[in-house]
Amino acid sequence: MSEPTEPQPEIEGGRAAEQIVPNLKSLLRVILARTKTYTKDEMDSLSGSERMVRNRRNFEIIAHQGGKGDFPAHTREAYLLAKKNGAGGFDMDIRMSADGGMYCFHGNSLEESSDGTGKFEDKTSGEIDNLDAGYKFSPDGGKTFPYRDKGLKIARLADILRDEDFKDMTFYIHYQDQIAGTMDRLVEDVNEFGVAPRLVVVGFDEKPLIELKEQTGCRRGAGALESLKFMEAVKSGKTLKKEDLRWDVLTIGGEETDSEKPMDKYGSQAMTWARKNKLPDIDYVLACKNLGKKAIVWTEDDVDRAKKLAALGFDGIWTNFPSKMAPVINLPVAEPVSPATELATNLVNAMADGILALWAVQAMQKRKIPLTPEGIDAQMRRMEFDYIKGSPKERKRMEEGLQLVLEWYMQKDAPPVDPGLEQLVMHAVELTNK
Repeated sequence: MSEPTEPQPEIEGGRAAEQIVPNLKSLLRVILARTKTYTKDEMDSLSGSERMVRNRRNFEIIAHQGGKGDFPAHTREAYLLAKKNGAGGFDMDIRMSADGGMYCFHGNSLEESSDGTGKFEDKTSGEIDNLDAGYKFSPDGGKTFPYRDKGLKIARLADILRDEDFKDMTFYIHYQDQIAGTMDRLVEDVNEFGVAPRLVVVGFDEKPLIELKEQTGCRRGAGALESLKFMEAVKSGKTLKKEDLRWDVLTIGGEETDSEKPMDKYGSQAMTWARKNKLPDIDYVLACKNLGKKAIVWTEDDVDRAKKLAALGFDGIWTNFPSKMAPVINLPVAEPVSPATELATNLVNAMADGILALWAVQAMQKRKIPLTPEGIDAQMRRMEFDYIKGSPKERKRMEEGLQLVLEWYMQKDAPPVDPGLEQLVMHAVELTNK
């Protein structure tokens, strides 16, 4: 097993106490930072704009534990239903049995979602295969249990990875608190079935995520503390460079963990709080877009909040209820409800993306910001957001600036755009239109 090349911070044992104080300070800075988002009226008004329609079209619904609110968790039937309900990705917790069988299952306690007892890691594959995976599922808080004795089984990881019905799905494997040998088996399965291009490994502790990326070539999410540090950096105005961020996907949020590792517990609690209280926020979206990273929120079951996340440009959510999220990715066109948001809709719709991109370039050049396609795309989104949220005076100033760019661009004798700059702008527009 090769050694990971990324630096691996010491966050356990004797160093844990030393880490907690600065991390608490980071969390405090995030707590105190102003949240920048849309109001409901602004969001509803913009739902018919081209940009927002594109945002929602590309918004990924990830079935948390296979969509455990709709169907018994981590069963093949749950994954099939989630796909039917519009999910583009599966959240897959993994556990290894006593004899090395790899399964999709959340905690180490079998009582969590089956008729078994004891620890998962103490059971053989034969014992796991005989459990009733629908035993604990109740859609009405324990009044009824409609999937008991229906033959539902805990899904084997290999069966899901190689299933032709799931060949277009993205797998988000949640790796935490595993027994010895689990990583080796996971690497074997990923490499055997060639799913690395469709795999993102996520978890609270970045150390195993780093190693899995090294050994399989998959993408990885930011660990909980990496996410917190990123949020702090964004809100404090620090300059972030793509090469300084080793992760591929910002995964803000999480769920409570039964891990005995103090930093896992701290990280999960911090990110759960951040998701509930500091999101959605345009600043994190723009920072990720500028750096070519994805931003996904974990776990969101509220449809209105999910709509707002999509409107702001987040790339997706984990949800327990894929069945509820159809309105998020298939929103009807809404009529503008105020003059300010009507103007904003016109700004996004009426002006060609190329003009808006050139305007963004001018703003970046004035501030001496390096020009990249991702940076131009992020600047366009920032301008749109600032326009919507700005005062009448600020909106008028921005309209005049855009008009000047438009007039210059339409002049017959206008100097040609530098070919290199034109290529950058075209690439940025392609990103915008994805």
